[in-house]
Amino acid sequence: MQPTSRLYFCLLCYQKVLICSHCDRGHEYCSKVCSSEARKINMKASSRRYQETFKGKLAHALRQADYKARLKKVTHQGSEVPVSNVLLEPIENKSEEENNEQAIETPCCCFCGKEVSNFYRSSFIRHKDRKSHSFTSD
Repeated sequence: MQPTSRLYFCLLCYQKVLICSHCDRGHEYCSKVCSSEARKINMKASSRRYQETFKGKLAHALRQADYKARLKKVTHQGSEVPVSNVLLEPIENKSEEENNEQAIETPCCCFCGKEVSNFYRSSFIRHKDRKSHSFTSD
């Protein structure tokens, strides 16, 4: 029997993601790239909110004063590095038969690549009997 899977859309790039129940740990993004990019966006927003407070403005002013004290005067800019001509790799066109074969394939988990069933859920699996185990020493 194939494992169940969850279908969701990445919160950053809105790509469809299919994830098996084994890999599903509350993912909201399609990859580590989107996850780290979302983290950067959230951190930037958090920093902006902090710098709008009095304490943040004071810290920013102190940091800028320290930077300007260390700043060295430069009168000339360095020369630019010449850009080399880069050609794109050729892409092989697929025939309609190959495209149809891909549509018939069984769905796979986007994280581990295992085959999953054709039935998807849109919510997380709820575990009713998740209890915290406390260990006591004798």
